[in-house]
Amino acid sequence: ISDIAADILKPLFVIGCIITALAFIGTLVAERWLRHRGRLTHESTTAQKVLAGLAIFGSVLGGAGLILLAGFDTKRYTTLHRLFLGLFMLGVALSAIFTVVEYLSLSKHNRENRTLMWSALSKALVASVLIGLAIAMGVCLSQGLELG
Repeated sequence: ISDIAADILKPLFVIGCIITALAFIGTLVAERWLRHRGRLTHESTTAQKVLAGLAIFGSVLGGAGLILLAGFDTKRYTTLHRLFLGLFMLGVALSAIFTVVEYLSLSKHNRENRTLMWSALSKALVASVLIGLAIAMGVCLSQGLELG
């Protein structure tokens, strides 16, 4: 994707990355706000609030990485592009991990709401697969293997 986006599709790629980053951050901020307002299962511990804040922080890191990797294309700025790709992957991974732990804590304190446990487990499964794929991609890039 980055190779193609470095040429004629760069403006569209950058706009798409900005929209994606803002939507990712906005989703976590909206969820935190809805929990605070009592529209979603309320956080009952300080740890849950801290985990939500850390998940938002991870999304901001990931969003910044995504926007920067879009601007610094792989054709002209290979090293910076890979650095920001790593920042993006790290931010998303941190956000996913903190979200899973938050949901596990929410489900522990709200045992009557079984949806929270299923949501935590499904998020953990998706996060594990994505983190595994990110590690594999990092290994391939560090070994100079062609991925596409």
